Amino acid sequence: MATVGTLSPEQQDKIVDFKNKVWNATAAACPQASFRPACSQALPGLTGLFEVARLRLGASEKHPPQIVYVMLFGLGLGGSLLAGFGMAAATARSWIHMLIFAATLTVTLYTVTDMEYPRLGLIRIENFDHFLVDAHQQMQPRDGMATIGSAR
Repeated sequence: MATVGTLSPEQQDKIVDFKNKVWNATAAACPQASFRPACSQALPGLTGLFEVARLRLGASEKHPPQIVYVMLFGLGLGGSLLAGFGMAAATARSWIHMLIFAATLTVTLYTVTDMEYPRLGLIRIENFDHFLVDAHQQMQPRDGMATIGSAR
């Protein structure tokens, strides 16, 4: 199993195991007459939930081809070459132009690379994880309420 993002293989196995437990518990409760109306709504909902999780996982693995990074590097090198030729004709160096050019190029390349790995750099997506935590808390059984598989 390939490691995705910052998840270890153990964490991935734990997620798959949890998903299977939820699905199996829901499917096991469906043959019971008292749960049949709820199953017609719960099973498509779970299928949609698992599909969204799969798409999110796929999106986290999607990165541009290496040629994009090579072209960005080439563009930076070409721009530096042209700026150097332009400044070579001048009698005095313009430090402000050199610093702005270098800073702009650095920030652009860093931002493009940082956006590709949103959990590692300065651009972070952890503040969106509260949606997952809220969904997980809503799925937890409340005190005094039976779980899906315990009402047999």
